[in-house]
Amino acid sequence: DSVQTQYQLTDREMMILGYLRQGDTYRRMAQHLGITEHTVKYHARNIYQKLRVKNKLELIQKLTGLSGESEARGEPGEQSE
Repeated sequence: DSVQTQYQLTDREMMILGYLRQGDTYRRMAQHLGITEHTVKYHARNIYQKLRVKNKLELIQKLTGLSGESEARGEPGEQSE
């Protein structure tokens, strides 16, 4: 996965990232993964730092921009002339 390579995310961080993309709560992620909510928050914090975002909204916006989905939907963005 290019996001994993580009941002040096661990396999566990990629799992958490998948749940974040789906909008799951930290509690629900913890239940799915069999870990504590504290551990989920630890991984999420690492993801935010590595991707240089401050919250879930910024994370999703950044990931959407990386995948080029915003241009495909015709949303405004940087355009070259």
